[in-house]
Amino acid sequence: MGNCTSDTTSQQNVCIIPDACWVVKTKTRETNSKVFLNVVHHKNIPESPDIRNPRIFIGSRKQSKDKKGDECTVIDVLVH
Repeated sequence: MGNCTSDTTSQQNVCIIPDACWVVKTKTRETNSKVFLNVVHHKNIPESPDIRNPRIFIGSRKQSKDKKGDECTVIDVLVH
């Protein structure tokens, strides 16, 4: 889910390498450009106490290219 960086505030950052689950392919309404949501999980992220409201962490948007070489947006989404 991106690069791990140090944090100088009171919060502590932890770097994890998530396990892949699946990819959701969609398009934007405005420009009809492709967006890929990489849905991932990690065993060290605590489960939500309420199964109806899972913990979701959304990474920043990254520009990439799809299999055809066309521009697309990729967003990592960690769910647990």
